[in-house]
Amino acid sequence: MTDLRRDLAVLALAGGALLFLGLGSRDFGEPDEPDFALISREMLRSGDWIVPTRNGTPYSEKPPLLYWMVAGLGKLTGTGVNGWTGRLPSAACALMAVLAVYLAGRRWLSRDAGLFAALILLTMPLWLLKGRWLLTDMPLAGFLTVAILGLGRGLVEEGTAPAWWGFAALGLAVLAKGPMAIPLVAVVLGGAGLLLSRNPFRPLGRWILGGLLVLAIAAPWYLAVWRLAPRGFLEDCLGQNFRFVQTASHARPWHYYLPAVAYDLFPWSLPALAAIPLAWRARREKPALALALAWFLGMLGLLSLSTVKQGKYMLPFLPAAALLAGWTLVEGGSLTRWTGRLASWALLILAAALGVAAWSCPVPEFRGPLAGLAVAALVCSAAPAFLPGRTSVLAAALAAFYIAVVCLAEPVVGRLKSARPFSVAAARMAGPGSLAYYGDDLQAAFPFYADRKVDYVETSPEGLDRYLRAHPGGLVMMRARDRDRLGPVSDSLRVVLAARVGQDGMVAVRRAEGER
Repeated sequence: MTDLRRDLAVLALAGGALLFLGLGSRDFGEPDEPDFALISREMLRSGDWIVPTRNGTPYSEKPPLLYWMVAGLGKLTGTGVNGWTGRLPSAACALMAVLAVYLAGRRWLSRDAGLFAALILLTMPLWLLKGRWLLTDMPLAGFLTVAILGLGRGLVEEGTAPAWWGFAALGLAVLAKGPMAIPLVAVVLGGAGLLLSRNPFRPLGRWILGGLLVLAIAAPWYLAVWRLAPRGFLEDCLGQNFRFVQTASHARPWHYYLPAVAYDLFPWSLPALAAIPLAWRARREKPALALALAWFLGMLGLLSLSTVKQGKYMLPFLPAAALLAGWTLVEGGSLTRWTGRLASWALLILAAALGVAAWSCPVPEFRGPLAGLAVAALVCSAAPAFLPGRTSVLAAALAAFYIAVVCLAEPVVGRLKSARPFSVAAARMAGPGSLAYYGDDLQAAFPFYADRKVDYVETSPEGLDRYLRAHPGGLVMMRARDRDRLGPVSDSLRVVLAARVGQDGMVAVRRAEGER
């Protein structure tokens, strides 16, 4: 038990440094973080924990688990919704999955395989990046990981029933992003059952009772919004999971995830992909490998069938890739050395690129962070050479580079992209009068940082003209390029505030005095 406590302590400390360090050091970034921050704050302030609202309008795209966690944490700490309370639930779910992968790998494969798998998952670029953002995807991935490991126990340990905590985690996954969590788990368990020629849904009595537990956790909110939410809210919420498969938004070709796996998992994509034939041959000797194969390939295939594709949708199968890679690096011999060399060369190339970028960067604020990252990448590129073939050393080198990114780059990027200064200034200038936003869609960062409800104006010059006639003295925020497209209407407007938010020039306008 001593090495178990030591390993858990190391992973907790490493995960805490990588996932929790500087969580509140930057403002919320578009497109999703301000949405979820605004919804959570409105839930906290209104006391309505059933029907989420965004800028005062019911928001049905996602179930409420993330909002509950963020708003609950804001209430518990008394600090409200900010960068720290908003991102902590995602970071905690990411670390929970890392620890779950370690415990499962240690139990089913070996101590080294479990430890390597956990370190690999923690230092996968996509996992680490999304674990530090306010998103629904990481709570989904975290609870799906625990659910699959708990419910797959009956397959891996023949004669053992699926764990109750696996069903509980599945219920929470449904509350995190919708009922699609259930078929995702079914695909994984069904695929593993085929690979092992076992029935994954035995004993039947445990599965029936477990299904009732899932319903007991997830169904009350769906029943509550059916009774309390506006007409069509529940249908739209449930329909989001089906539109995910067929909508044209974020449409990508079927092979989108194939190259994405290579670079979003780098440098661990090499052992993860190399593990597929090795795990296939060893699946009956090590049933956990069959579960990991079905998890990795099953979800990859299912997501590839969907029209809608985004990199963050890969999060639920990254723990499986980490388990496969961790086992392969224990069993793979020379593959470990090649992985280390490849990562070292990549870090060396990255150091050179960062150095050139620091020298030629036209934005002065970026030069210092880029130079610091170049030095960090250069130092880390040599780290595996000290102990060649040691996965833990390579993971430590990558972790050191990521911490440099967190400390040097994130605050600068957050400051340059933040909508806070412009929004606060616009709200102060509007005073008790109306404040509005004109554009293709209301960007939640503006009402969040203005700390008030913001009217959304119809996106047409005529709509803007009608709004300003109905709200004399009203202030309207918009992108500078949208103002340039207003035509004759712009002649009656006066720009009273201008600033840059990220790459967009923003202006606040009101009707010039004497204009009607």
